[in-house]
Amino acid sequence: MQVQLIHLETLLSELRSREEFVDRYPGAFMIAAGLLRAEELGPCQPTSHDGEMEEERLIIAPTKPPRESSRARLDFTSVFRFGQRLMHATGEPHALAGSAFHLRPSGDKPNVLVGRAARCDITVPDTSVSEEHCRIEVTDQGVVVVDLGSTNGTSINQRRIAPQTPEVLADEDIISVGRYSFQLLSSASLHDGLVQVRPLLDQDRPQEE
Repeated sequence: MQVQLIHLETLLSELRSREEFVDRYPGAFMIAAGLLRAEELGPCQPTSHDGEMEEERLIIAPTKPPRESSRARLDFTSVFRFGQRLMHATGEPHALAGSAFHLRPSGDKPNVLVGRAARCDITVPDTSVSEEHCRIEVTDQGVVVVDLGSTNGTSINQRRIAPQTPEVLADEDIISVGRYSFQLLSSASLHDGLVQVRPLLDQDRPQEE
């Protein structure tokens, strides 16, 4: 797949018929949905018991010097505790607001890498996201997501998936990497959503005299 970042404002300005939109943008979109509310635990290390690692119990212990700024923390992953009901922090700004990542079919590159590292196809600048967090693949079963053993996990519609196990995605699914979420939308679904949103945005724009 090829990945292209297109801002939603640009897509809104290009709305014509659904057929024309789908023809211009074949494939699907990953829409940046924002941050989930979660409790940050900070860097931690799992404890061992009789030589075996305990997955549930964590000892909170700093593994790096205290940060001087938020930018200084981008080189490692902080651990987050997620509640039973994940809610988007609607009042919290996020770096990818208004971003739509167009996933265009391509035989040259069968997958898209998502993570915090700049080398990823989709880079998410949040400390809950591992450097290489998950990948999106096109398979015979459809579009799938594979968690790459990330610290805070990958979820589909708030259901955490097992590491290294492909999970098939459906249109309109919410994919969460750490505490950051995207919505997968087919080109047709995105077009229909933008058609509904555009009149509301036009009302908010100042009228020209």
